[in-house]
Amino acid sequence: MGDSKTVWKRERSTSGRRWQCLAIVYSAILKKNCTTPDGSAVGPLHPRVVAILQRELIIRNGLGDREPAVRSATGSLLGAWVDVVRRSTKAEVV
Repeated sequence: MGDSKTVWKRERSTSGRRWQCLAIVYSAILKKNCTTPDGSAVGPLHPRVVAILQRELIIRNGLGDREPAVRSATGSLLGAWVDVVRRSTKAEVV
């Protein structure tokens, strides 16, 4: 996947196809790496691993983007983050 610094650089990309990069970062990288591939453990981009300032920046920039595809991918990412935190919290309680 590459390191997380690469992900943040793509998130701040200003190229002409920026919206395509952002939609891919949100849906194909951030969302899919919240957990391990089998879903059994915290992944490298789990919301509890990503710094709160980075999470805030991702959500603010994504939901405020002018492209509907980016806003949609951000909403999907936010939903995935909520789900994965809810599941991990339930697992901690049990």
